[in-house]
Amino acid sequence: MIKINGSNDREAFEFGFGIETFLSRLESRQNYSAWTIFHCVPEEYRFKTFLDLTSCFGASISINPSLITRKHRKEIIRLAKRIVYIEKMLNIPTNDLEDSINKFINVEFNLDLRESVTERLNHARELIQNE
Repeated sequence: MIKINGSNDREAFEFGFGIETFLSRLESRQNYSAWTIFHCVPEEYRFKTFLDLTSCFGASISINPSLITRKHRKEIIRLAKRIVYIEKMLNIPTNDLEDSINKFINVEFNLDLRESVTERLNHARELIQNE
């Protein structure tokens, strides 16, 4: 995530490749162990798609809400739904999933967003159930 400060004191955020991705590729790592999220997720769920989704979701909900646009909110919902689909397919215990994401947010951004993680994933669960 790249934070951009504009000349008018507005902040914007952009996703980009982080040092973890470059380290993984440079060292030909197949397990993504350079990623912070890798160490927050139980071993049996450490595959690229899940790591990508959970780290993007965690980073996105860590942004100051006043800076989030409608487009960003929609993307956060899409990420949450994809995470919940994987949760259902792999029978990931809800607490394990939510703890992993919150642990990542805490390590990476020094925030405790446990309630927000739970709330957003529950919303995604409801959306999927009503489809």
